[in-house]
Amino acid sequence: MLLEYAQQIFELENIAEKAINEIRVIKKGTLHVGTTKTYARYLIPNYISRFHALYPEVSIHLNEGSSLEMVQSLLNMQNELAIVARNIEYPRTLESIAFRKEEVLLVVSSNHMLAKKDSITMMEITRIPLVINQEGSATRKAVMDVFKKMGLTPSILYEASNPELVKELLERGEGASFIVRSAVEKELSHGILKEIKISNVAIALNTDIVYLDEKALSKIAHAFVDTLLILPNE
Repeated sequence: MLLEYAQQIFELENIAEKAINEIRVIKKGTLHVGTTKTYARYLIPNYISRFHALYPEVSIHLNEGSSLEMVQSLLNMQNELAIVARNIEYPRTLESIAFRKEEVLLVVSSNHMLAKKDSITMMEITRIPLVINQEGSATRKAVMDVFKKMGLTPSILYEASNPELVKELLERGEGASFIVRSAVEKELSHGILKEIKISNVAIALNTDIVYLDEKALSKIAHAFVDTLLILPNE
């Protein structure tokens, strides 16, 4: 029994030594990462800060755009990694790792007429002006797929690519919008915006870490992927 525990201790020692050596090897370098505008603003900076705590001399260039644009950036060799939604079809030449799951919420201003409702149907939503993401957005595709599946057509008031602009329009009472939870947690907790439940409908996005070829990834890229996967999803 003691021998079994001793073997486990030595195995853990080897793993720890390997991890420390990898940190020592990665001293300087640059990593180009692409992600959506929402993630670039509300999620990825937290991971970058923690990564820099481990690798202070590594420079990260964060590029942002729609999920489609970020997938294309990999094919054009502009980014080494991209964090995008899975409902955007990837070329077969790309590889991916599951990252996290995001709720897509229907959100309005706390002063909006809908704020008094506990829930709403998709049919009712068609009569409400929507502020919706640009073409190429994974959130937009997920939402439009639900409307299409139900044979419904939404009323689009504005199309915007900037999540801050979307929230500003909502705060002014300009319709409703579908937004991932991570982008509006602060406004929801402060009562500025309100989530409206949709009857019998749940919209979600599965996001992936996407790259061209795992064997070709730099040590810095591997270390960043480890940071994304090991740290808790916040």
